[in-house]
Amino acid sequence: INYDMDDYAGVVVGMLKEFCDAQSLPHPHIFSESGRSLTAHHAMLVVQVTDVEKHNDEVPEISDKESLPETVQWLVDLLGPTDIEMVTETYWRATHYMSDIATQYADGKISLAEKALGEQCYFAVCRRLYNSLKARQRSHRQVLDELNDKLADKYICNFSVFQSLPDTWAIGQVLPIL
Repeated sequence: INYDMDDYAGVVVGMLKEFCDAQSLPHPHIFSESGRSLTAHHAMLVVQVTDVEKHNDEVPEISDKESLPETVQWLVDLLGPTDIEMVTETYWRATHYMSDIATQYADGKISLAEKALGEQCYFAVCRRLYNSLKARQRSHRQVLDELNDKLADKYICNFSVFQSLPDTWAIGQVLPIL
C-alpha cells in the first residue's frame, strides 16, 4: 500500500467536496466507520441525514417553583451549585427523580407540561454534571459513560432500500445488511 490514512481520507473528502461544489450542494457532515471504508469501500452505503435530534438542556425559567409537583421541585433544586465531590450522587438522585416523574405521569398524577419541565431540568442537570466529571477519576467513569449515551445527538437518516436499489442492480454494489 503506497498511501497512509491521511492520504486516503484526503482523497475521499476531496472527492465529496469536488462533487458538492460542482453540483452547488452544501458540504455534508461525514461520519465514517473507518474499517469498512478502508477495507470494503465497495460495500459502503451513503445515506442522507434528514434531521438531528438534540436534547434541550437549557435551564428553563421557572416563575413559581412552589406550584410544581414535589419531584420536579427537587430536580429544580439540583440545578443549583453542586459540590464537586457530590457529582455522581447528584446524578443518581436526578435519575431517581426523573424515574419518579415518569411513573407519576403514567399514573396521571402530573401533566404533560410538568413532565416536560422535569425532563428539561433533568437534561440541564445532566449537561452541567457532564461538564464537571473527570474521565480519569475512576468513580466518575460509569456516570460519564451513561451521560455520553443520554446526551448524544441522534441522527435521523434515510436508509431506504429503494434509494440504494439502482446501485445494486446497475453496478452490482454490495450493500451492508442493516
